[in-house]
Amino acid sequence: MVKIFSSIISLVLIALITIFAISNREVVELGMFPLIEKYSMPIYAIVLLSVLFGFLLGVFVMSWGLLKANIRNRVLHRTIKDRC
Repeated sequence: MVKIFSSIISLVLIALITIFAISNREVVELGMFPLIEKYSMPIYAIVLLSVLFGFLLGVFVMSWGLLKANIRNRVLHRTIKDRC
């Protein structure tokens, strides 16, 4: 049941992303202050790359926190093991 629900949500997300990309095909110039060059990209590419960057940043931050928690858990586990 969970697999079917996950598949349906994935298909809906793919459909929404496709509709968004088709609806926003206009090309815009993207310039960054210190850089002289300007880049021409479709609007959907800019938005999707921004979302991807935010997702990857979130995964990194969450993984960093989990790593710290796992290390602390391991140290506490060894401390308890040594005392018993």
